[in-house]
Amino acid sequence: MVPNLNIGDVVILQKIKPDDVKLYDIVEYKTKTKRIVHRVVEIQKKQDGLYFITKGDHNPGNDHDPVFQDQIVSKVIFRIPIIGFPAVWLNFSK
Repeated sequence: MVPNLNIGDVVILQKIKPDDVKLYDIVEYKTKTKRIVHRVVEIQKKQDGLYFITKGDHNPGNDHDPVFQDQIVSKVIFRIPIIGFPAVWLNFSK
């Protein structure tokens, strides 16, 4: 998510209902194996619910798979720059 979220930044997340997600929000969503924080670049309303097209700010293109409404967990509401560097350093020095 560089340049808006950098390694070592800590983000504050707030739970959100899919209906409250707006275009260009940075959201956390879950997959089968991990959680991802990316920006919403398109919202599609279909018969079976909402779909979100997401993109990492540093990535050249949109994410391959759309995000279904039940995958949405939270939204980034605040960023604290560089405060997480000690944790990053400890994890990389192992």
